[in-house]
Amino acid sequence: MGTKKFDPEDFEGFLKLLPPEKDGIRLRHALEVRNPSFATEQFYDLARKYGVAIV
Repeated sequence: MGTKKFDPEDFEGFLKLLPPEKDGIRLRHALEVRNPSFATEQFYDLARKYGVAIV
C-alpha cells in the first residue's frame, strides 16, 4: 500500500506542476495511487479538472 495519503491542497498543487506539453508535443499524464485515502470524489474531480488519467 502506498504511504502518501490524499490531501486535496497538496494534490492540486502537484497537478498544477504537470506540464501540458514538452517541445511542442502534448503530454498526457496518468496516476496510479495505492493508498485507500484517494478513494474520494474530490480526488476524481481534481483528476478530471486537470485531465489526468487514473490507472
